[in-house]
Amino acid sequence: MVNKTGHDGQKDPNISQHYFPADPDLRQAWKLAIRREHFEPSKNSVICSLHFLPSDFKVESSDSNPRRKRNRKDNSLVSRRLVKEAVPTVFPNLPSYYTKSKPKPRGDNSSQNRNDKTFQRHEKEAAAFLDGEKFSSVDEVMGRIDLSCFPDVIVTKKNNGLLIYQLAFSDNDHPPQMIFTIEIFHDLTFQVWIGQVISSRGSLLHIIRDDKLSSTGQLINLIAHARNKPDNQRTEVDTYEQCYQLLEGTLVQEGCSEETKKKVAFLMEQLKLLKKKENARRYSPTLLAVACLWENTSPSLYRMILHDGFLTLPSSSHLNRLSRAFSVESGVSEGTKAYLKARAGKLNEREKIVALLVDEVATAKRVEYSNGTFFGFEKMEPTKTVLAFLITSICGKYKDVVGLNPVVKLNAELLAHFHRVALRAATEAGFLVITSICDGHSVNRRFYSEMLCDGRLKVSISNEEAGGQSMFLLFDVVHLFKNFFTNLLRRKHFDCPDFQGKRMNASFAHVKSLYELELGKPIKVAHKLTAKVLNPRPIECMSVELADRFFHPSTIAGLQYYSKDHPEWMGTAHFLQTIRNWFNVLNVKTTFTGMRKRDWSKDPIRTSDSVQLKFLENFAEWLEKWEKQKTLGLSKETFLCAIQTSKAMPKLIVHLLEKEGMDYVLTGKICSDPIEKRFGDYRMLGGSNYYVSVRQILEAEKKIRLNSLIRLSSFTLKEAKNVLSASSEGEVENDTSALLAAMEVFEGSCIPSDEGDEGAVFYVAGYVAQKLVKSTKCQACQEIVSKGKTVPRITFDVGVDQESSIKSTKDDLISLVTRGGLTYPSDATFYGQIMENQEIRQLFMRFKNPQKSFVAALMEILLVQEDKYLLAMKCTNEHSFSSLLPDIFSRFFNCMSKNHVSEINDTIHNSKKRGGDHQDKIQKKIMKLQSSTKK
Repeated sequence: MVNKTGHDGQKDPNISQHYFPADPDLRQAWKLAIRREHFEPSKNSVICSLHFLPSDFKVESSDSNPRRKRNRKDNSLVSRRLVKEAVPTVFPNLPSYYTKSKPKPRGDNSSQNRNDKTFQRHEKEAAAFLDGEKFSSVDEVMGRIDLSCFPDVIVTKKNNGLLIYQLAFSDNDHPPQMIFTIEIFHDLTFQVWIGQVISSRGSLLHIIRDDKLSSTGQLINLIAHARNKPDNQRTEVDTYEQCYQLLEGTLVQEGCSEETKKKVAFLMEQLKLLKKKENARRYSPTLLAVACLWENTSPSLYRMILHDGFLTLPSSSHLNRLSRAFSVESGVSEGTKAYLKARAGKLNEREKIVALLVDEVATAKRVEYSNGTFFGFEKMEPTKTVLAFLITSICGKYKDVVGLNPVVKLNAELLAHFHRVALRAATEAGFLVITSICDGHSVNRRFYSEMLCDGRLKVSISNEEAGGQSMFLLFDVVHLFKNFFTNLLRRKHFDCPDFQGKRMNASFAHVKSLYELELGKPIKVAHKLTAKVLNPRPIECMSVELADRFFHPSTIAGLQYYSKDHPEWMGTAHFLQTIRNWFNVLNVKTTFTGMRKRDWSKDPIRTSDSVQLKFLENFAEWLEKWEKQKTLGLSKETFLCAIQTSKAMPKLIVHLLEKEGMDYVLTGKICSDPIEKRFGDYRMLGGSNYYVSVRQILEAEKKIRLNSLIRLSSFTLKEAKNVLSASSEGEVENDTSALLAAMEVFEGSCIPSDEGDEGAVFYVAGYVAQKLVKSTKCQACQEIVSKGKTVPRITFDVGVDQESSIKSTKDDLISLVTRGGLTYPSDATFYGQIMENQEIRQLFMRFKNPQKSFVAALMEILLVQEDKYLLAMKCTNEHSFSSLLPDIFSRFFNCMSKNHVSEINDTIHNSKKRGGDHQDKIQKKIMKLQSSTKK
């Protein structure tokens, strides 16, 4: 060891020791600087830092990656290092000639200036030469090209371009053969033929990388390349390339529709992928989005397509990896707001006038855990439905879900809260919500009358989120149409007031008699009537198809036709015709159906005094008169909803025509069909199951949003990822604070009270250690995480008897479950798992990101505890063990959560089982009899 003379043996933090370098030349320079005769340093020989100049040390880090700074506030190094060329030169207690001053670097300003000037001169000469070769038009090409080196090449003008070619003449009487052809178009784009084969752009990238020619040098190189192609390559025809070129030409043809272009683009991509190796394929964003929808709609069919090999598509595993980057959360999350703003940015102002649809979809009563989040569990109970809010454009095809809220039991107050949040999100995204539509459920009626209208139902209210704009309150037309049918089916007869001078007494028996009259006839007037229409099962009563068949024009025509023999049927015919006209007026979806059908009720509404609006006003008055008569008729709820819609719809249409400047209104755009179709998409994407789970609904919505961004809004895959991956860091911080606030004590015993729990935790910790070893590259960190496959001795701050009991417990468990493939965790990993066993398991069930909140809370707990054992641990490479703790906590959280979810689902399953205690059945019967007696 070489040390400075006079060292007092005391450790000084500012003095360091440095080993001799491994580089032979630098090592020899160090030996010469020391000047000790016959000195040969060993591998343990070091030199004190006082023998070096301050300039020999590197004190700041040059690493540009901020993640490796750890907790340092600046770029200063924790331990200074010698620069590569440093040599010891300071020996103060020896004669002065042993200490050498560092020589001043030799200046090279003069030679450097000469080199710079020469380089600049050459650059100018090269730039001037290249500028002389450049051209910007076909005429300049003709003026500057010099083909003296190619005497057999012919140049001729063709239309607004040039044709450069060479012919090969034979000694026989055979016609000349084309060696090559280069066609230059008016915009300087070009096409190269070698023989009869079109050269692809990829084969010419070594000559020109652009699609256009810009210099004579490029043209000369193209000619030389084409002339020198071997003869055997001139006759080879690249079939794939020719097909691709032909398909590419069809895209620019006049009259090519968008549908045809879409199909041709798909064929072109399949041709390109056909020649690529499997690991070199790059799929377009459109194909990836479509493949995601196909795979999610029917995974088995998608696997069959991949297996048969008719199409070249991404694998299922690739699509799963792709979809993990996107997320859709329940409620109205920040990601949903970002998605709505991105979609609104691609719409015009007319398309942003939307209707807000509200409806519930029944879900499977099942709790699931996936990707660190719980699904289907609210307020410590499994959810039964998902309350959905969807906005649909009144003037376009746009529609999107604003919020998906899993609920256990819906009431008017909860609906009002969710409605307000969805309305605010849609308005902030740039949409104008002009109407709200829901069905006639009791909760919805109470929400309209009490929450929005202060106890009395109004046609419209002021939308405070949109600056006081009017928002009209409607009940869904399709649901009301079905209610007219079910009301008559249940009550069999209606006593109605006259409508527009016609007698209106409806009887269900008249329609049934019509069906029986034509039964067995080969030709029927009322051909839409069937036994199912007249005798539906309870679950079929709300079928739109049955209601449409009952009120079909053929049924009305049949009643009118046979009314000559049965005059009482005419009143029923008038009633059915009135309801049909009402439904037609409120279900216009195209501008030409009324003209084609010659039916005034199917024409779009163009003016505020149109016959359709007058009909709706008269219909509302007729319903009010009918309700006041207190005769046999519709239910109270159906009267309320039908009158509200019949009054509000004309006001809404007039508002759209006069205030929003629309030329016409298609009333079929103002209904709940889009949200019902979205529910059908959820069921289809969930495996064609009626009762889909909450997780399946959110995953289906994720796929639909991805497809909408890429195919409809023309987003790239990267842009779509940025939109759908919007993080909720603020929510995680709030959830973490709530979790910490709910914990009464941060500290506690690290040892579980149950020996079985102790052994199980140790076993799970071994699993976590095995996973971390696979994902950790640092060998030293792997040794901290795992100590191999020999059982380690874990030391806790407990008594000797308890330590012996813990060791015995974990050894017994490992001996039972191991088959030679387990990884035994180190002390630190096991200690980290033990600490988690103390936290609450139920509070985080309501968090949107429970896993992240749980991990963040545990890290906070570690920071406030006195024992810094885990946080202080570092490997020999200075990697902190605390960086591995989030992964450890996350994996253990997954294990606990899946067990917890399994217990909840077991409870749900047991509650559905039929049978039970005989005594319970008797008690139920007694209670039922007692309630009947009281009545």
